[in-house]
Amino acid sequence: MNKKILSQKKDRREFLLLIFLFIFAFVLRLIYLFEIKENPHFFTLTMDPLYHDVWAKSIAEGDILGSRIFFRAPFYPYFLALVYKIFGHNYFIPRLIQHLIGATSCVLVYFLAKKLFNKTVAIISFLFAACYGMLIYFESELLLDSFLVFFNILLILFLLKTKENPQLGRWLVCGLILGLSAITRPNILFFVPFIWLWIYLSFRNQINLRRITLFSAVFLLGAIILIFPITLRNALIGKDLVLISSQGGANFYIGNNENSDGMSAIFYKSDWEYRDFQYVAQKEMGRTLKPSEISRFYYKKGIDFILKKPKASIKLLLKKLYLFWNKFEISNNQNIYFFKRYSLLIRILPFGFWFIGPLSLTGIALSLKEKRKIRRMPDIFLPLFFVLSYMVTVVLFFVTARFRLPVIPFLIIFSSFAIYWIGSKLIKGKRGSLKIFLLFLIPSLILVNSNLYGLEVGDFSQAHFSLGNVYLKRGNLEKALKEYDLAIQIAPLSRARLNRGIIFFKEGDLNMAKKEFLEELKIDPDNQKVYNNLSVIYRLEGDYIKSERMALKALDIKPYYKDAFINLALAYQKQKDSAKAKNALLRGINQIGDFIEADFLLATLYQKEGNIDSAIYQYKKVISKKSKEVIIYDLETLFAKDFPSRKGKEEIIAYSNFNLGVIFVQKGKWEKAELHFKEAIRGKPDFAEAHLNLGLFYDGLKNYSFAIFHITKALEIAPFNPVYHYNLGLVYAKADQLYKATEEFKKSLELDPTFEKATEKLKLVDSLLHNRSIKK
Repeated sequence: MNKKILSQKKDRREFLLLIFLFIFAFVLRLIYLFEIKENPHFFTLTMDPLYHDVWAKSIAEGDILGSRIFFRAPFYPYFLALVYKIFGHNYFIPRLIQHLIGATSCVLVYFLAKKLFNKTVAIISFLFAACYGMLIYFESELLLDSFLVFFNILLILFLLKTKENPQLGRWLVCGLILGLSAITRPNILFFVPFIWLWIYLSFRNQINLRRITLFSAVFLLGAIILIFPITLRNALIGKDLVLISSQGGANFYIGNNENSDGMSAIFYKSDWEYRDFQYVAQKEMGRTLKPSEISRFYYKKGIDFILKKPKASIKLLLKKLYLFWNKFEISNNQNIYFFKRYSLLIRILPFGFWFIGPLSLTGIALSLKEKRKIRRMPDIFLPLFFVLSYMVTVVLFFVTARFRLPVIPFLIIFSSFAIYWIGSKLIKGKRGSLKIFLLFLIPSLILVNSNLYGLEVGDFSQAHFSLGNVYLKRGNLEKALKEYDLAIQIAPLSRARLNRGIIFFKEGDLNMAKKEFLEELKIDPDNQKVYNNLSVIYRLEGDYIKSERMALKALDIKPYYKDAFINLALAYQKQKDSAKAKNALLRGINQIGDFIEADFLLATLYQKEGNIDSAIYQYKKVISKKSKEVIIYDLETLFAKDFPSRKGKEEIIAYSNFNLGVIFVQKGKWEKAELHFKEAIRGKPDFAEAHLNLGLFYDGLKNYSFAIFHITKALEIAPFNPVYHYNLGLVYAKADQLYKATEEFKKSLELDPTFEKATEKLKLVDSLLHNRSIKK
C-alpha cells in the first residue's frame, strides 16, 4: 500500500513538473510570437507560406476537393483552412496553435528520452527542445514543419509503447500516425521498411514470423487508411495515379543536376513555377504529360545525372551530407539570420546546431558503445533508424534548415544522453571516460562547425529583396525602393532593378521604369518579365511596333507566358490589326489551355467588331470556368491598365457577366440582361458600372425604386462621377422627386461644370418646380 502511495506521489510530482515545463516552453514561444509581429512578413506572406495561405482560403471558401492533382501534400493547407473557417482569415491564430503543438512536442521529447534512457536525460532533452531556436522559429511560420516534428516524435513514442503491449489496435494507431506524417510530407514513407526491420528485431526471439508479419501489415493498414483517400481523390479529380503529391520528381531533379548546389530550390532560374517544369518535360517528350508522368520524367533526369556523371553526383552527394551535419542553417523562404533582428529571444537562446550536432553524434556513438549496459537495445535502433532514413530522404533531394528540422528532437535526445553520460562518469570519478568522450566529440565539433563551402551568414541581398517585395505588395513604394537599393548595394541581384521599375511604373514615371528594366537586362538578358513589361511601356508611349517586338521576345524565352500573349494581342489591337490580335490570343489558348484572360479579351474583340454570337460564346466560356485555383499575384509583371486586375477568375467572370448584360440589353432580352448584371455584382460587389447599368435597366422598366437603389450604390463606390449623379437625377425626376433630382444635377455640375446635359436638365427641373410653386 505504501509503495502504491509513493508511486502516486511520484506520478503527481512528475505531472506537476511537466505542467511547469510545458508552461515554460509555451511562454518562450509566446514571447517570440509577439516579438515577430513587427516582422513585415508576419502579415504579408511570400513564397511557401503564401502558397499555403491561398490554397487554404480556397478550401475555406468552399473549394474543398480542388480540381487538380495535389502538387504538395495536403494536410497543412486543410488544417489552415479549418482555422480560417472557425476564426476567420487570421495569421495570428494558426501560429498560436502551432506554438501550442511545439510546446507539446517538447513534452513528447521528455517522454521519449525517458523511455530510451532515464528521467535526467528527459529533463535535459526537454530544456534543449524548449530553447532550441529553430524549432521556435519554424513554429511561427505558416509552414507544415511544426506538425511534422509533432507527428514523427509521436510515432516513435507510440511504436515503443506498442512494443510493450503489442495489440493489433495499437499497431493500427501507429500506422495512422505515420499516415498523418505522410500526408504532411511524404518523406516518412522511406522509414516504413526500417520500422518493419525494427519490429522484426524486437520480436524475433519472442513470437513467430507470421505474427511479426501481421503486426507489420496492420501497421501498414493504418497508414493506408489515411493515404488512400488522397490517392483516390487524385485519381477521380485529377485523373491520374498519384499517391499523395506530384512534386517529388521536380524536387529530386532540383537536388540532382549539374547546376545544383545541393541547397537551393532553383530549377534553371530562381523564380520558377510548376508550369516551367511542365513545359520542359512536355517539350522534350513531345506530348502532353500527366503530373505523375512529369514527376517520373524528372526522377529519370536526376537518376541519369547520377549514372552518367558519377564523379559530379558523388561530389554533390558528399556536399549535401556535409551540409546536413553542418551548423549553418540554410534558409529556404526567408533568410533566417536576417530575420533574427526581429526577435531578441532567438538571438539570445544559446542552443543551435553548432551545439546539438556534435553532441548528438557523440551521444549516438556512446549509446552504441554502451549497448550491453542499456536494456532493450532495439529501442535505441528505432530513433537511429529514423534519423538515418530521414537524412537519406533530405540528402537525396536538397538540404535546408526546414528539411533537417524533423530529426532535431531525436538529435537533442542523443545530445542530452552524451551530457548525462560524461556527467555521471565524472561524478563517479571515472576521469578516463573523458578521453573517450572527447575522442567522439572533437571530430564532431570540427565537422559540424567547419565551413568547407564558404557558407555566408552576412549576405543579405536576397533578404532585402524579399523585404522589398513585401513592401511592394503592401503598396509602401518608398520602403520597397529602399530595400531594393540595399539589395543592389550588396550584390547586383537579378530582379531588384526589375521591381524598382515596377515601382516607378506605379508612380507614373515611365522613363525611369524603362531605364530600370533596361538595366535589369544587363544583369539578366533572358528575363521574359522585363520584355513583357517593356511591351506595356512602349504601348503606353504609343510605340506599338516596339511593344509587339518586346512581347514576341518574351514569348521566345517563355512560350507559355500568359501576360506576354495578352500584351502582344493589345499591341496588335492598338495597331488596329484585329486579326493578328485574335490570332495571338488563340495561339495562347492553344498553348496554355486554361487561359481565362485570353478568352475574355477575345470576347471583347468579337464584341467590338460586332461579332455578337462569337462574343456571347466566349463570355459564356469564361463564365463556365467556376472552379477556383491557386493564383498568387506576380509583383514583377505589368499587365494592361485597361484590363481587369488579376485578382483571379472571379473578377474576369464579373466583367464577362457585365458585358453579356450590355449585349442582352441591346438585344432586348431583358431577363437575361438582368441576370447577368446581378451576377456581375455578385462576383464583384464594388463594380460601380454594373450597379449603374442595372439601375438604368430598372429605369427602363420604370421600376424607379430599384433604379435609385442601384445607382446610389454605384455612387457609394464612385462618388465623384458626374455621369452617375446625372443619371440618378434623371431617375429622381422621372419618379417625381424633383428636389432630389435638382441636388444630383448640381453635384454633377460641381464635378464637371461643362456637362451641358446636366445644365439643361437642371434648368428644366427648376422650371417645373417654379411652375408648381406658382400654381400653389
